[in-house]
Amino acid sequence: IVAGVVLERFVYDPTSPAHTKFEMSHTERDSTAEVAPGAIVLAGSQGKEEVTPASPKIANVGVLLDIANRRVLLGPPPLVRSTITHLMYLDGRYTNYFEKSDERTASDGERVVTWKIKWDGS
Repeated sequence: IVAGVVLERFVYDPTSPAHTKFEMSHTERDSTAEVAPGAIVLAGSQGKEEVTPASPKIANVGVLLDIANRRVLLGPPPLVRSTITHLMYLDGRYTNYFEKSDERTASDGERVVTWKIKWDGS
């Protein structure tokens, strides 16, 4: 983000997802601020949806909230919206067009997953 800026807390209110924010502190200025990310993608038990942040301040940081597994992924908005992120991070939970065909762990501990396209979308 910026040199001297520290992410202190991530704040998510399930009753108001558009108000998801970061609490940031600036070490050199001894100040704090609450700022909204550029994109918010919610992955819940019923599906996934993108929520428009209230007053986004950090346009280059997006948040993918895996509510079902109580995890958060931060990255550029195109990455948190991407199909590959949803396949790998969310394990393809919401897709109708891909089917996991294999998953293995390489000798170096790296996770390798292959997906096949379901051309009929069923």
